[in-house]
Amino acid sequence: MSRSTSGPEPFLSKPVVVGGIVASSALLMPSQLLSRIAKRVSRRLVRGRIGLPIPVRTILGLLPGRVHLAVGGFVLGYLGQKYINWLRLLIILQLLKYHGWMYGRNWKVKIWGLLLRLAEGRGPFQTFEFQRSLPKQPLPELNCTLDQWLKVSKVFVNESQYQSTQEAVDEFRNNEGPKLQTFLQKKFQTTENWMYDYWLFAAYLSYREPLIFNSNYYTTSVLPEYTTRDQLSRAATSIALLAKYERLLSQNKVEPIMMQDIVPFCMHGYNFIYNMTRVPGEHVDTPMKYTNQRHVVVIRKGHYYRLETEAQDDKGASLPLSAEEIKLQLQQICADADALDDELPVASLTSQNRTLWAKQRLSLAERNKETLETIEKSLFVAVLDEGSPKDANELTNNVMTGRGNDRWFDKCFNFITFANAYCGSNIEHSVLDAMILVTLNEYVMMNERYENGDVVRDLARPPRKLSSPKRLLWNFTDMEDSIAAAFQSFKEISSDIDLQILHCRYGKGFMKKCRLSPDGYMQMALQLAYCRLHKETPKTYEPATLRLYAMGRTETIHPGSAWSVEWTKCMDDPLMSLDEKKTLLKKAIWHQTQFRLEATAGKGCDRHLLGLLCASRELGMDLPKIFRDDAWTKTFKLSTSQTPNRIYEVVGLNALNYPMCNGGFGPSCHDGYGISYIIYGDTMVNISIASWHSCKETDSKRFAKEIDRAMEDMKTLYLTN
Repeated sequence: MSRSTSGPEPFLSKPVVVGGIVASSALLMPSQLLSRIAKRVSRRLVRGRIGLPIPVRTILGLLPGRVHLAVGGFVLGYLGQKYINWLRLLIILQLLKYHGWMYGRNWKVKIWGLLLRLAEGRGPFQTFEFQRSLPKQPLPELNCTLDQWLKVSKVFVNESQYQSTQEAVDEFRNNEGPKLQTFLQKKFQTTENWMYDYWLFAAYLSYREPLIFNSNYYTTSVLPEYTTRDQLSRAATSIALLAKYERLLSQNKVEPIMMQDIVPFCMHGYNFIYNMTRVPGEHVDTPMKYTNQRHVVVIRKGHYYRLETEAQDDKGASLPLSAEEIKLQLQQICADADALDDELPVASLTSQNRTLWAKQRLSLAERNKETLETIEKSLFVAVLDEGSPKDANELTNNVMTGRGNDRWFDKCFNFITFANAYCGSNIEHSVLDAMILVTLNEYVMMNERYENGDVVRDLARPPRKLSSPKRLLWNFTDMEDSIAAAFQSFKEISSDIDLQILHCRYGKGFMKKCRLSPDGYMQMALQLAYCRLHKETPKTYEPATLRLYAMGRTETIHPGSAWSVEWTKCMDDPLMSLDEKKTLLKKAIWHQTQFRLEATAGKGCDRHLLGLLCASRELGMDLPKIFRDDAWTKTFKLSTSQTPNRIYEVVGLNALNYPMCNGGFGPSCHDGYGISYIIYGDTMVNISIASWHSCKETDSKRFAKEIDRAMEDMKTLYLTN
């Protein structure tokens, strides 16, 4: 898989331009110091003191003196600008190693911020401009990680289990741990990110369960009725914008994400938004990145079509298709597909166990190589769904599953447009963390424009006469039984999904008035709801971003603490006063906030432990006892995530149907919950709650009611005098 972390340098880059300016100055002012330096550079070039191939030096020696002067000036300017930029990036790298800004503002932070702004300069910046300035993801000290793990695990295991955990940690600290830590230290020194491959392999590519609901996640997007309710207008506009974003990325013109508008995030993941497919393997999958492909595969009623996003104009130049042209193409697709008989639901093969699908894919490719490659190499898959979801629950379930014939779960993302112009995306998770797709979706939503519910027409550029989209043909010889079995398996999985959307009765405005972290507040509400419903403290996962570092992904936040355990117990204790409950809640939220900051700074314990586990396998060691211990093997009953966004602040209250705009994922274990929450403005919080119907212990609807009850009880704490 490609690991490019910087985009191509354009021909007229800054060093080239500066080189040209210096060359011109040297010619125009031959008596000046600049000209004399240029002459010296030219002599060194000819004499071979500055590395150039011998033929080039020979030709240069035969040229007139003024040409020597120009060449020397150009080289002087080019290398000078390169050196200045290298020095700038080095200064930024040193400044980004400081993390004090995360913990509050003081005079040191203000000076640091001023220096960083000066070093970065004025934008706009290129997409990968700061990639080389990002520090490496830290490798924590072994003892720090083990001490932290003991504190973390004490929250969700019983006393006898905790005693075993202590013994396992002590044994690891004195035996295998130091050797594995030394191995990781060498990996840290020799790779760009010591954890990247381990995380990709362990969390995703080696996972054998179906992607549907177990790994893939979803987002939804609904506009107000006054914008459009026309399926093809919305689909065409969105496809045009998605294709435009890809072109901007390829030109390095997407602005890098900056925390607090100053601290750059790693943009490595943006290399894999388009033309990506997770190819199944017998034991491990492979993420494949394709290049030089600008087509989209459109699925309509189980039929597949190749839609080009660019076409030549009258002068032979390749130009992007306009939204109007794409809509005309989509109309042809719908007319053709709607007149065809149903085809076997081949897409259901991608919803199976990965090892089974890997074997079947080899058989499918024997007779369908061109069709399969067209799908896998496409920018993305666009689905024209014939359904019209009526509410948020129906919409999210449909986006997550489809009908078995219209979601290619291996693809980087499936962009779905329904008959009522509701939209959503089903995203493959292995190389695309949610925040990357949120940025893409926000770009589309912030740039959508319609005229009386139709696409915006460019009167200066009428639609071209284009070839009809090409229908992709399948040969299902000897595959009928496999597809039928896959479709039956798909129906069983999709009917087992228990997905609910909860719209909270208040938002972060109230939480901030109480001087409480909104994220910590939401996490405590989930803890209280779970403890009330299941009478235990869950092992809880919440991700912290590690994109402050090169190729960083995520680290685990453990929201639970001794304070949260005491608080969840006291909330239903009539003998506890309101002040005591509030004090415990504040301490619990403070702990979650501190843990989140430490994890974001690369000081968490879970990724380090996973790295040590992967290192033990790589070295062929017996599995250390710490990784057979109950604390480690215990599943995350609560897998949670907040989806930060800026769409509300940019477009305002009336630009979207916010109750219908959600995102989420399935539980990480059969008897757990997958919880995603999105905070819009000061008054809205949407929560996606997912579990399995087949698990008798879990119930998404009951859990939603308990979350609502928990939030109301927490609000009462601060409203009661």
